[in-house]
Amino acid sequence: AGNRITCLNLDREGALEWNFPSKDEEGEFDRQKWSFEGPPLADRDGVYVVMRRGAMQAISYVACLDLQTGKLRWRQEVCRANTPAGGARNEITHTLLTLAEGHLYLNTNLGVVASLRTQDGKLRWAYRYVRAQADAGTNLPSHFRRGLNPCVVVRGVVVVAPRDSPSLLAFDAHTGHLLWKSAPLTSAPIHILGVAGDMVLATGE
Repeated sequence: AGNRITCLNLDREGALEWNFPSKDEEGEFDRQKWSFEGPPLADRDGVYVVMRRGAMQAISYVACLDLQTGKLRWRQEVCRANTPAGGARNEITHTLLTLAEGHLYLNTNLGVVASLRTQDGKLRWAYRYVRAQADAGTNLPSHFRRGLNPCVVVRGVVVVAPRDSPSLLAFDAHTGHLLWKSAPLTSAPIHILGVAGDMVLATGE
């Protein structure tokens, strides 16, 4: 309980504008075991956030709240799958959205990268990649230790480093077509910093 998004008005000394869920919705929200995966994104039309239900098998959603009222405008299921460790280990997730040119991009870390429309949440495309499996009896490979890893979108290309894949993946932002897949990067938990020119810049340990 207590998993909430709060909107404050900075022009009125932080006065409360709205909470999601509202006071009347809190009980049902908690009974259905909803949670937010991380901080939301906002544009002039809405507030967008990744939501989740389930523990070992997670169901990943993207939701849009009305910017003025905090009311739920739409909520779209993206995928459902076992978490990378399959419930054998404690996992704290912070799944972040990327907003670019009126579209949302999501690396679920659950075997799917997807893009949605901001106006109605309709899936534009979803790509299912081959997932690496975690053995509960051994140390996790380094890629499972990747922390914040949202999609990086630049010049029509989506680059992503999922926790459950040792490779970096690149997609066409409009179609979801796989453009390339890197060789496995297993020496350190690679994180993408950004793009410069035609190069992807990444860092590790």
